[in-house]
Amino acid sequence: MGIDYNNVIVTDGLVMCIDAANTRSYSGSGITVNGLVGGIGGTLFNGVAFSSPNNGSFYFDGSNDYIDFGNTSATSGMILGQETGSSPGTGSGWVPAIYVDTNGKLRTSCFWGGNTTNQSVSTISVNDNLWHQISITFANTSHKSYLDSVLFDTITKTQTTYTSPYYYYLGS
Repeated sequence: MGIDYNNVIVTDGLVMCIDAANTRSYSGSGITVNGLVGGIGGTLFNGVAFSSPNNGSFYFDGSNDYIDFGNTSATSGMILGQETGSSPGTGSGWVPAIYVDTNGKLRTSCFWGGNTTNQSVSTISVNDNLWHQISITFANTSHKSYLDSVLFDTITKTQTTYTSPYYYYLGS
């Protein structure tokens, strides 16, 4: 994303932001990722790689790499998922928060909203070999999903904790 280079991102309601292209978020080495918004950072596990082309990005091997954001309720082949285990795959329950479905559509549902159908679905496919920016905001009961800085859906939901504690994982 490189917010130092292009700050055209949705920030209304933003509670967490990490950016591999920003040295304030990731130095380019080590396992610590610093949050740029909200103070929520993470730890790289199982060899998450850093690639310097395109100003920097994280590379997940598709097997066991992930970023652990810890036990927090502040954040609102998943892109981002939450589960009951303190490391991916160890819990008794999980909920995808951001993922691409089998039709190539982006689906978002940050925070458990009581059932699995209470989620936003993009109108376009995102499995097009292009980079996309995903932003989700949650304020009061309004869950808004953005794709490439364009609002594609707003749903109403109440944040419900399905278990305590639960953990967020990027790339799990």
